[in-house]
Amino acid sequence: MKISKKFLWTLVILAVIITATAYYTPSTSLASDNNLEGEIAYVDIQRIFELHPDKAEAEKELNKAAQMMQSELEKKVSDLNQEEQQELLNEYQSELSEKEQKLIQDVLTEIENAIQKVAEQKKVKLVLDKRNVIYGGYDMTEDVINYIEEQRKIDAEKEESDDQVDE
Repeated sequence: MKISKKFLWTLVILAVIITATAYYTPSTSLASDNNLEGEIAYVDIQRIFELHPDKAEAEKELNKAAQMMQSELEKKVSDLNQEEQQELLNEYQSELSEKEQKLIQDVLTEIENAIQKVAEQKKVKLVLDKRNVIYGGYDMTEDVINYIEEQRKIDAEKEESDDQVDE
């Protein structure tokens, strides 16, 4: 089966037109992330949380508190009966759980603020969690991660310049 050159060129031109149309159609948002006004976006909050700089610090702080509580518990356990040991263990677990919730909430609050700032910058109408999206929308996850990293750099530079002024 021999295909004519004219037919082949027609197919190539048609493919170029379709690609160009898809690329420049505003509803697809393929051409530019900057023109997202009124669009719906989504973020992978779990991924942002895992990559957040404060997460590692919070885990270190939590592990340190757990080790400290464990050593305290081991010291006190020998002087207590079974019921008192269980009561003290429950108290420490509750205290540790509260500390964990506070640390996680602090990180999540910062993430929510970053999502809001990026959405305002991009003029996005609505931002959903990625788990709630079946089809469509703009993935704003990388933008939020980059925003948090940029804010960290700005804060570090500001802190560094404040330290130099104090000297």
